[in-house]
Amino acid sequence: MEIFTRYNTLWQKDRDEELKEFLAKEPRVSEFEAKIKFYENLALDINSQSEFMPVGPLAIFTGRFYYFFFPNYSQINFFLEHLKFALNQEVRDWIIRYGQACNAKYRKDMNEAFIFIEDIEKRLSRDIKDLEDIRLIMLAVKDLRENEIRIDMSIAPIEESYTMLQAHGLNIAREEIERSDTLRYRWGKLQTRCVREKLILIFCFFF
Repeated sequence: MEIFTRYNTLWQKDRDEELKEFLAKEPRVSEFEAKIKFYENLALDINSQSEFMPVGPLAIFTGRFYYFFFPNYSQINFFLEHLKFALNQEVRDWIIRYGQACNAKYRKDMNEAFIFIEDIEKRLSRDIKDLEDIRLIMLAVKDLRENEIRIDMSIAPIEESYTMLQAHGLNIAREEIERSDTLRYRWGKLQTRCVREKLILIFCFFF
């Protein structure tokens, strides 16, 4: 049975504590993927194990397996759950937890980006009636410029996270995937609009 001790981290580690420590390091998408790949490789190793293992007088079948004791032992037959299935379930649970943590992190970033975009869009849609309206629109343009690098840098990791999670077969809400696909377009469109609005306001101010 020593061959299976290599998998003891699957149940010895506390998932909540492990994830808490991992997330405290502000991991990148590549680090989430490294964790997911680690458990995927563990699953490949588990599934590569033989279906039959003799252990002295004891024979262990790892696929919906039984314990058989020879006649010099008590006549006991144990029907046990599929060993590989149980180990694979533990692996899958770890993969899902890391996938969910990655999804939560980048969904939050995406939602914050959209909230900012929608706020600026709303402020730029203000009717221009007097100088106060011009001032408020210019302030919206200024806010965009001050946050431009932050939003620019957040988009690629958000897109990468959704691509990665889908590539590893993790369930993601279709609505989220569609939003992530439109984020770059919405942001680029807003940037272009801000440049146009600024030019219009400068024209209006001087002429």
